[in-house]
Amino acid sequence: MSTSSKRNSSTGRVPVARK
Repeated sequence: MSTSSKRNSSTGRVPVARK
């Protein structure tokens, strides 16, 4: 969760992690 959240914030949009 932590890594996913940080990566999502960095890129700005992560469909794979969110979807």
